[in-house]
Amino acid sequence: MIVYQSIKAEFLADVDSNRVEEKIYAAFQERLKRKTSAAEVSSWRESMNYMYRILIADEIPNDAGIAIEYNIPQTSKRIDFILSGYGTTGDEVMVVVELKQWTEAELTGMDGVVRTRFRGGMVDTSHPSYQVSTYAHLLRGFNAYAYETDLTIAPC
Repeated sequence: MIVYQSIKAEFLADVDSNRVEEKIYAAFQERLKRKTSAAEVSSWRESMNYMYRILIADEIPNDAGIAIEYNIPQTSKRIDFILSGYGTTGDEVMVVVELKQWTEAELTGMDGVVRTRFRGGMVDTSHPSYQVSTYAHLLRGFNAYAYETDLTIAPC
């Protein structure tokens, strides 16, 4: 299930008018039948402003697909941001993005794990690249379209 879905042009307009987090939150409540924290809503606002700065590029077509908070079937995992469309050779491409609001992160001696400040203290957590790579593999396994086609899934 996708919480927020649009095309690039609509997404840019929603961010530009400062209403994207309201639209995401309304869809979140409607589709997931629950509320979320003010911190997550604030995170959407900040993260979507960063994505706006990337997507404003003319090289990305205005009809490219945008999906926010995609729930991976058969799991409790949610992908923060997906950009979909066609590559330069006409192949179908999906860029899967994991967004973080971190201000710092430290190396650990563990594979795929970093240390960052979370809820008042430093904690070990999955590296965002590891996390989003896992999401890409889950999509290939649990999404029929991704499984049955040559869709390129690019974790970012």
